[in-house]
Amino acid sequence: MLEAEDIGLYKFDILSQRGLAKIKDAIQIVKENRGVQLDMHKVTDFKDDERIKELLREGKTIGCFYVESPAMRMLLTKLRADDYLRLVAASSIIRPGVSKSGMMREYIIRFRNEHLRKKARETLPVLYDLLEETYGVMVYQEDVIKVAHLFADLTLTDADYLRRGMSWKFKQRNEFHVVKEKFFNNCARKATTKN
Repeated sequence: MLEAEDIGLYKFDILSQRGLAKIKDAIQIVKENRGVQLDMHKVTDFKDDERIKELLREGKTIGCFYVESPAMRMLLTKLRADDYLRLVAASSIIRPGVSKSGMMREYIIRFRNEHLRKKARETLPVLYDLLEETYGVMVYQEDVIKVAHLFADLTLTDADYLRRGMSWKFKQRNEFHVVKEKFFNNCARKATTKN
């Protein structure tokens, strides 16, 4: 991976999902046993189903790929997650980097407390507006890019190096240290010019 990027090749992660075959099997079983034809491409039917939303909010997701672990079920109940955006946020904040950094805890607190969301918005409105969907908390990897670009005037390419450099795979690479220094220098420069 690293060598391919060094010579200028792009790396794409293309993931397959064996669970899709299980969905097709389940649809066939429903058709054979209940005489009902389901269309798995009608996602809005599932998104709008009140019973599904209730099960998600209550963390009753055993047997549901990706949301059945004890930690995820507990998180779903804390977030009362019953819509797509909160499910996506939950799948991001449960990752080790976000949860260990305290971002998961802060996201949950702000989600549950409107007063703290308002305080966060008033404290640093530019950051809050940039990350409004996540209440001003950096939850997604793309948030690192946005913040580095806005606050440190990094190019999007440099901001992506910074994002990747935050993982163990890239920390030892020289471009991370160069971008890290540029990030701090640019932030310091911007801070002094605003005074």
